[in-house]
Amino acid sequence: MQTLLNKIKSFRYSELLLGVCVFLIGLLTIIFPQTAVRIIGIGLGIVLLIIGITRMVSLFSIKDESVFFTLRFIGNLFFLFCALGLLFFSGGMANLICTICGIYLIVDASTKIFPMLTRTQTRNSAFYTKLILSSLILILGLALIIVPGTIVNTAFRLVGVALVFEGGSTIVYAIIRLRERRHRERHAKGPIEGRFTDKSGT
Repeated sequence: MQTLLNKIKSFRYSELLLGVCVFLIGLLTIIFPQTAVRIIGIGLGIVLLIIGITRMVSLFSIKDESVFFTLRFIGNLFFLFCALGLLFFSGGMANLICTICGIYLIVDASTKIFPMLTRTQTRNSAFYTKLILSSLILILGLALIIVPGTIVNTAFRLVGVALVFEGGSTIVYAIIRLRERRHRERHAKGPIEGRFTDKSGT
């Protein structure tokens, strides 16, 4: 295994290929964000399903009849339900997660905004900064509830943009390194070839 990793690392174009792969993944994520959500959801669902099945098998192998067995069984059942939901309804689960996060953000921002507006306190720059940040969190929470699909697509597109920049910079850096390596190899071969030609000439 170690020799295989060393061969991959020593491969001249490995960094360039990695940059191309990252660039293409980012580009596809920007163009098809919903497909990226489904693929990630299916992959995560498969992993969680395997973990849930192994946990359920290990639970039944213990043969425990206490209350903790029932609680663990319900917990593992819920775990398997979430895994199947991600596996078959990845888009719907993403929207559900966005809605839950939106409700949490709205509650959290409201508990900060209302006391600030009702209580008498010094209205300095720190007060207005906290009020603006809490208001932005409230708006984000509302957006997560009203348009969860748009938020998910936008988030994945931003991830795609980051991957495109990362892949593009990796490609440029790999090309520069390849050119430098070829330049060093040419200079290293030059004097040696010259010596051989001198000896053969004499």
